Amino acid sequence: MLLPEDRILGQARLGIAMFLPFMMLLLTSCVIPVKRNVTIGELMRGQVLAAETGQPIQGARIHYENVKPFEATSDTNGYFVLQPIHLNRIYWMPPAPVDPPPWTWDECKYRLIISASGYLPNTFERERYKLFARTPEELQIGPKDPEYFLFYLKKDK
Repeated sequence: MLLPEDRILGQARLGIAMFLPFMMLLLTSCVIPVKRNVTIGELMRGQVLAAETGQPIQGARIHYENVKPFEATSDTNGYFVLQPIHLNRIYWMPPAPVDPPPWTWDECKYRLIISASGYLPNTFERERYKLFARTPEELQIGPKDPEYFLFYLKKDK
């Protein structure tokens, strides 16, 4: 019968046994870091209106779920522009005889939250992927004329 201490020690040995080969590959240059651009979301513009009256809502917050720093606020006419999020990530890849082609990963699977004081929040979900863009034209983020969205918020009772 294994004691709890023996089980923990066995798990620690397994973790070290899995970690050491990766470190050896890293130290012998069999795995190299490669920087890649990742874009989350897309350029969006639109207007936030009251569902009951159709009047524009000033000061509504539009932001990506779980990514609060990237947000837009509607102006006096309810208009907003929300920019995509551009991130640089590092992937560990085996070396190649030539430089890898440029590519980006546009992860357009996101959830927007639209909220304003005195109104119930609204959500918007979208999913679109573009993997391994290889030409400079494909690396441009978003369409030249972004889609236009209307969001309606209902009064909070």
